[in-house]
Amino acid sequence: MAGTVAFEALVANLVLALFNLVPVPPLDGSRVLSWLLPRELAGWYSRLERVGLWLVFGLLYAGVFGWLFDYTLPYLMEVLL
Repeated sequence: MAGTVAFEALVANLVLALFNLVPVPPLDGSRVLSWLLPRELAGWYSRLERVGLWLVFGLLYAGVFGWLFDYTLPYLMEVLL
């Protein structure tokens, strides 16, 4: 029982960490990407923040996050366990 709860907590934390690292402006991954981009592109990219939440909703609706988790989550679970 306790092992199952710990496993589910690990999966939930990995999903939230992966979701937060997606480079869409309201998420933290966008801050990393804008830091890595050249100055001209970073300024353009930061303007996407006004519509970033709608981009997240669109990506959720399109199933992009499911695709991302399907490929990365098993690999991370194998590395961590």
